[in-house]
Amino acid sequence: MGLIFKDREKLTPRYIPSYLPHREDQIGLLWGFFRDSLKTVQIIGGVGSGKTAVTRLFGDRFEAEAKKARVDLKHVYVNLKLHGRSRVILYRYLVQQAAPEAYSTSLSAEELLYELVRYLR
Repeated sequence: MGLIFKDREKLTPRYIPSYLPHREDQIGLLWGFFRDSLKTVQIIGGVGSGKTAVTRLFGDRFEAEAKKARVDLKHVYVNLKLHGRSRVILYRYLVQQAAPEAYSTSLSAEELLYELVRYLR
């Protein structure tokens, strides 16, 4: 019996293609926000409108451009529905993603934030 799917990973919600048709304008808009300096941007839209795909693809591209310029930059995608229920959950996630060597389950929210800032400096 032959294969039905060539790549099952492409069926998961985590899969982000390298090109998003009909979303390049939004990615270009994000490039405009971040071209000269880092800012905080809130992405708003309905369920299934492409917020996650656009921001994750933009982050991957931004990180790749930084690497080309020999800038040490790490993009961390945060979904506040999943990680924003409390400070400790959010800070644990941020430290695990950005600075895994600074993570410890025994740290309080404030200690996690302190360790993250210390790592980033």
